[in-house]
Amino acid sequence: MLNRAISLRCGWIWLILLLVLGGVPGAGLAEPVTSLPAAIGRGPAVPVPCKVSFGKRVLWYVPNRFMDLVDVFRFRVRVGPGLAAGMRVTDFGSFYFGEYHSVYGGLPGPRNLRYVRLPVGVESLKGVVFCGVNATDDTPYGPEYGPTEVDVGVHLGVAGMEAGFDPLEFADFLTGFFFFDFERDDYPRPRTPGPLLSSGVTRGTTQGMFMLGEKPPVFTNFTDRLDYLHTNIHQRINRPFRTIDDYFAPEILERGAVVPDSRLRLGLYGETVRGRTRTYTLQVDADLDVALPQMENRLHVFAQSGHADELPGLPLSETKDRSLIVGARRFLKHSSIATDLGVRIKLHPRAFARVTWRPRYDSGPWSVSPQQRFFMDSNERLGSLSTVFIDRWLGDGHDYYAGSTTSAKYTQDSSQWVWEQSLRLGWVRELLERKASIGRFGRRDIAIGHDLSVHVFGTEEGVNTYRFMFGMRRPLYQRWILGIIEPGLEWTEDNDYQTAYRVMLGVDMLFWGSSSR
Repeated sequence: MLNRAISLRCGWIWLILLLVLGGVPGAGLAEPVTSLPAAIGRGPAVPVPCKVSFGKRVLWYVPNRFMDLVDVFRFRVRVGPGLAAGMRVTDFGSFYFGEYHSVYGGLPGPRNLRYVRLPVGVESLKGVVFCGVNATDDTPYGPEYGPTEVDVGVHLGVAGMEAGFDPLEFADFLTGFFFFDFERDDYPRPRTPGPLLSSGVTRGTTQGMFMLGEKPPVFTNFTDRLDYLHTNIHQRINRPFRTIDDYFAPEILERGAVVPDSRLRLGLYGETVRGRTRTYTLQVDADLDVALPQMENRLHVFAQSGHADELPGLPLSETKDRSLIVGARRFLKHSSIATDLGVRIKLHPRAFARVTWRPRYDSGPWSVSPQQRFFMDSNERLGSLSTVFIDRWLGDGHDYYAGSTTSAKYTQDSSQWVWEQSLRLGWVRELLERKASIGRFGRRDIAIGHDLSVHVFGTEEGVNTYRFMFGMRRPLYQRWILGIIEPGLEWTEDNDYQTAYRVMLGVDMLFWGSSSR
């Protein structure tokens, strides 16, 4: 009886193994495995899915769930020479600058169709990634990020670390419990050759709908990287909107309409104030203007930092709204009125609406531009901003200018008025675009110039800030990277009107037109 029981048990074991490994007769036979051709010397070939029996999928179920979970996270320590920093929110929002050569240990991140990624290895990366445009050198030991990975890393001197999370891999992990594998990385699968070379952004080499220029394997110098970034960041911004614009109104383009470029301005500003205490701030500013000539009578798209609704002379370090505004603008015909609808993006996004009236009156060297704006958002935050800009060119060659700004703002949450009066006198050697010399222009229209400005700020109770500033603007590279320095003095109510010293250093990057303008 005992031998018979053992025989029956062994028979059941062999039957279960047969079902697991073979499944339905014939189902366990995999079709011939082929691979899509990879770019020469670049990312891994992508396998064409082959049929796998249900029995094999059950056998590999636990190992696959473990590997899918490991793919979700990147957490590594690096050791080796280098100086670099990077962050990414998917490929489209990836940034990196520096160079390092290291060995690493820890969770390596997504396999990206590799058969396996070891928790230890060699890694190096040199170059720049900006707004998802990759200007790094190809390397056999790149980090190989996932296209949707969110990541931050730093390398200082001889050591560094990096941590990341990939939401697409997390979705692959969750759906894997129900035998879905949209990342096509479950075992068993064919062993495809790993990439010979990689770089700073994702897998593969195709440029997709953005039609970016071909990236050289190695950049000969830093200025080549800058030129590549300027051309291709503009292309990445411009191409999708051009495609949408052409689709909705192709008849205007067929009549030979000139398509103006979209414009992206990015700024990075650091400021220090030394009074009773010393403070340091670092601010990022963004302004995207998308010109849609085929749809301009219907829609205008924009994105800008939230301080656009602040007093115009207020330093970025003192603005309360750190959000990003993305919306659509419609200009009313034969008027100076524009209506905006969109989203104010913060930790908790809010819908917003805005109406602006802004005519301009020019008379010889004089330009007067009143502005009235009403705004509100989904938190019932109502507000009003009233401003008058007065500017005048001085001298026969338009080398000097004087300007006045008077502004007042009211918001429902503060329940009081705040105001500003500013005067400025400046010298202009070069403008970014000559057409800006006609009518009103702002500091950001100046390529080379100096100015002196006096600002007075206050509330309904009276004056609370006096500020005197001296500003300088110069191109740092070509005419699309501009350096800014503004030292000054201030006297504030919070500092008992004692003298405080402030210095602002900034960089403006202009992504449109020719790099030399």
